[in-house]
Amino acid sequence: INFSANKQFGKLNTAIDLSRVSTTNDYNWSTYQSEPLAGYTLLNLSGNYQLDKDITISGKINNLTDKNYTRAVGYNQAGRTISLGITHSF
Repeated sequence: INFSANKQFGKLNTAIDLSRVSTTNDYNWSTYQSEPLAGYTLLNLSGNYQLDKDITISGKINNLTDKNYTRAVGYNQAGRTISLGITHSF
């Protein structure tokens, strides 16, 4: 299940994304058996601000709650990550 919402506040654009993945199974090649993977919920926030006609400042926080989760046996996913950026158009 995915839920996304965006809201514009003048020059500020914000977004929230919520994803829920249910319990599933994955095949473990080292043990030759199917293994259950726990379900998880992820919350991501992002936004950007139009400083002027040429410059935009943006930021994003993925996995805000720092959830430990696995999409495939033996491969853990990144915890909370924060990205910042500046875009200049000309």
